[in-house]
Amino acid sequence: MEALIATPSSGVRLAEPWVVVTGHHDAPARLTRRPPIEPREMGATPPHPVEAAYDEFKSRIRRACS
Repeated sequence: MEALIATPSSGVRLAEPWVVVTGHHDAPARLTRRPPIEPREMGATPPHPVEAAYDEFKSRIRRACS
């Protein structure tokens, strides 16, 4: 599971499948759609520093909860 925090003006693109868990249920309609992410795209470029920090945060939480 991934969590997306974005605004329509951020330029984020949304690939299906997705589910709105909280917030405005019409929000995805305001985001740009993109085709599903192909496995070859995963890790194709280095992550943004914020994304890398968030990945580390998630890993620490998972380790603490296991």
